Amino acid sequence: MRERITFAFLAGSAVALLIFALLVHLKDTELPPDLRAFYTVGTMMQRHLRYDVYTESAQQAIKRSLSGPWTEREYYTHPPFENLIYWGLSYLPFGMAYISWDLLNLILLTWALYLLKPFASHFDTASRITLLCAVLCPLISTLREGQNLVLLLLACVGAFVYLKQRREFAAGCCLGAGLFRFQFVLPVLLVFMVLKRWRIVLGTAVVGTGLGLISLALVGWTGIRHYVGLLLSLSGSTAFPDLVPAMPNVRGFVNVLLGGRIGPRYLTIVEVAVSLALLSWPILKWSRHGWNSDSKAFDLLFSLTVVVCAMVSHHSLINAPLVLTLPALLLLDRAAEAYPPGLRRWRLTASLILMLPITIFLNVEVRNKLAFLFPVILWFAFTISGEIPKSSGKAGGGELGSA
Repeated sequence: MRERITFAFLAGSAVALLIFALLVHLKDTELPPDLRAFYTVGTMMQRHLRYDVYTESAQQAIKRSLSGPWTEREYYTHPPFENLIYWGLSYLPFGMAYISWDLLNLILLTWALYLLKPFASHFDTASRITLLCAVLCPLISTLREGQNLVLLLLACVGAFVYLKQRREFAAGCCLGAGLFRFQFVLPVLLVFMVLKRWRIVLGTAVVGTGLGLISLALVGWTGIRHYVGLLLSLSGSTAFPDLVPAMPNVRGFVNVLLGGRIGPRYLTIVEVAVSLALLSWPILKWSRHGWNSDSKAFDLLFSLTVVVCAMVSHHSLINAPLVLTLPALLLLDRAAEAYPPGLRRWRLTASLILMLPITIFLNVEVRNKLAFLFPVILWFAFTISGEIPKSSGKAGGGELGSA
């Protein structure tokens, strides 16, 4: 009862803090930049300008009509099928759309945590506080900027739950629903392709094909060409020069360490090499321990895959670590089950606890160089990897390939 009262107090305090932050931010003179871009695209769809969504001049004209003078150089780079969401939001006044979008995100986050409840049977107060430390900054950033990372988290949670139920095609469909963040989903899919989990790949391909047809219907071939051209122009290592140091991934860390010391081409080569090396890590772990969805090792193997793919994702910012809610919860449940409170459990949870103060310090004191959060996330991945042999249990499920 004491733990439930403590949890209720913490949860109520967190919700009150989030609502207060949203209401204060809504009164700012500067509108949330991400949701402003989404709202702009929705307005373009509403005004029958869908073929010009990925034309910068058309975007800027709509932005000026919505929010006055616009000088910041910003691109909307999300896939066309995602525009359907913002099309609906654009029929609301911006303030109401902002609050409605964030309330929807909180509902979806609650749903994701509810789906994970059976996998957190050993949670205690310390585990809940640690999880809050790990996800508070990316969650506040997601709500403050009006981002959509909660949708990606829900897609990953759905894929994990279906895999535990041995419904691999349905799990692949969930991953396909996350293709609006293809820079994260495609590395996950690559891991499963190497492991020959073809039903997962098929589910993702089916949903991806459907979303591709929806995109074509929304913006036409002209819009598709503009979108591909925009992605190609922004894919180089010199794109988003002000944002790259704020990316807590391989790209950000490599550029902070080596930017200015080697040329852009060599930066890209180093980024690709490091990313491929990291992706081989979960593949080798899966190959060694086998595929047994009933084992605790499976949970940690999936967690390692999610963390590694988050690190190699080509474009991510402060809100991107929200997807680590899933592996953080699974690791914390493992820690609460296997270790009593004390030094040994702290060793497993230290990286998660430190994410909150380190993120705040990097965001405030080090000119937003969140690329230095990458070593903490890498530490988190090593912690998960170190627990996998102790949780092995591949009886009856050691074969990797699909039936």
